[in-house]
Order: sequence, then structure tokens, then C-alpha cells
Amino acid sequence: MKRPSVFFVLLFLPALFGCGYHVLGKDARLPEGVTSIAVAPALNKTAEPETESYLTQALIRQLKSDGRVRIEDKKNAAAILHSELIAIDDRPLGYDRFGRANLMQVIVTGRVWLVSAQSSRELWSSGTLTETEQHPVSDNTVSNHELQELAMEQACQRMAKVAVDKLLSGF
Repeated sequence: MKRPSVFFVLLFLPALFGCGYHVLGKDARLPEGVTSIAVAPALNKTAEPETESYLTQALIRQLKSDGRVRIEDKKNAAAILHSELIAIDDRPLGYDRFGRANLMQVIVTGRVWLVSAQSSRELWSSGTLTETEQHPVSDNTVSNHELQELAMEQACQRMAKVAVDKLLSGF
């Protein structure tokens, strides 16, 4: 009986042990020792009241939906995820025939960072993040306020997605 040639053994060896590829995003690339995270309430350094809850809730939702890290309370977590809203601006993008703004853009600027629960040392930072969202403007002041709030919330949701993706992928 003939023995298999070295060529065929080398050809099929990678198939036996796998090719080394893996699915990106399957495992979290957190700093060493971090197995669980607590999410602190966001700081609001803007003139817009109560908008910090949009970012805090968006971060929690994003971490839960991603599922790669456990969310714990502060006393049981290995690290604490902090965030802050630095600025919120509203700029006109379009005007009606009378020169009144009919389309606005909300620009939300913030930052997210991870701190060791034991040493309070910063382990990771997103750097400054900026997200935008457009909203229409009408003659109804209440409606305009609601549309602006919705736009800020949507911008915070995108900011949370970017921050969590960066955190868990090691960037």
C-alpha cells in the first residue's frame, strides 16, 4: 500500500486544524481583568436639561443587546463605564420661502470612558464623539421641542453604539 505523499498531507493539514479565521465581534476585547461593567449616570455639561438620561439609557441598551459583557451594579462590577455630554447644538439646514428655518440639525458631542472599579484608573476612552440628527421645524412650538428631543435621543443612541463597538472591539 502506498503512503500518502507529503504534498497531500501539507495540503489537507490546515483543513484538519482550521484556517485560523474567526468571526469578528464574537468576543469582547476588554482590558485584562474586566469581566463585568456598571454604567454610571452620564454627566450633562450642556444647557439642555435631562438629556443625560438619553445617553445613559442608550449605553445600557447597547451593552445588553450586544451581550458580550455582563452589566452589574457598581459594587459587583470590575469596571465602571462613565459618559458625559459635552455640547448640544442646533443648526438650521433649510429655510422656507419666508426665511424661517424648516429643517434643523442637532449636533451632540460627548465622551465615554471605562474606569477600574478597584483603582479608579482610566482603562479606556472613546475620545470625543460627535453624532448628528436632523429634524423638521413647524409653527408649533411644542411639536418642535418634541422633535428636537427625539433627534437628541437618536443621536445619543448612535453615539452609544459607536462607543460600545469601540470598547468591545479594543479600539
